[in-house]
Amino acid sequence: MLQAAWLSYSPILIEGPDAGKYLQGQLTCDVLNLSEQTAQLTAHCNAQGRMVSLGYLIKNKQAEKYLYLIPKDISEFALKNLKKFVLRSKVQIKLMTPDTQVIGLWGNLDLLEDLKDLKKINLFKLDSQRALVLLDPENQELGCNKLRPYEAWLENQIENKSAWLTPETLEKFLPDEIKLASQNGVCLTKGCFIGQEIIARMHYLGHSKNNLSHKSSDDLMLKPLDSFITENFSGKIICQVILNQKNHCLFLSKTSQEKPT
Repeated sequence: MLQAAWLSYSPILIEGPDAGKYLQGQLTCDVLNLSEQTAQLTAHCNAQGRMVSLGYLIKNKQAEKYLYLIPKDISEFALKNLKKFVLRSKVQIKLMTPDTQVIGLWGNLDLLEDLKDLKKINLFKLDSQRALVLLDPENQELGCNKLRPYEAWLENQIENKSAWLTPETLEKFLPDEIKLASQNGVCLTKGCFIGQEIIARMHYLGHSKNNLSHKSSDDLMLKPLDSFITENFSGKIICQVILNQKNHCLFLSKTSQEKPT
């Protein structure tokens, strides 16, 4: 089965002769070797290695142009930090307006004929069972009655242990704590980027102490950064979403006994 949802993402456009080189020194992934038709989860960090944004990077195959897809509620903060070191680089960075619409797909991607009424699709895979579709603002042929709510996509992200940031969690987590390297989102051999020294140290020395797990709770009051403690488990919430009267949470835990659900 293939499922789809409108996503609350704001694309940041990065373009110009120095766009790839600039992003290579800013983001955690290997920008210059980014595969086309791939949406790569990557982070932008501060000097202490903590994430100031986390989103999907897409490369335009016809020009030196990139789209960085960021949750709308942190897009202005992400834009401000991404522009901070432009200086004399030949690169322009701006939020796209009107927004390019983003659809998230998950499930059996072989069933894309279910979206046969969607025109001009630009599909970028996250992995074998998840993808993003970019839709031109004037082209919204896919009826909303066929789409699940944004919360359903976030629940699927949690089940895949794929985190996102909120205003509350900006500059709170290291890439290693969300296992970003296991999603090809960190490259420690590409050269210098912001926060690299601390990120590398934590990756090689501290990663074995961190676990990711996801749980559903009846406690609808749980929020990011809250601690969750039971007899067999303790952890801090990285991100969460409420769907069908359940609070679905992705946890950073320190316990080796916990078996992720």
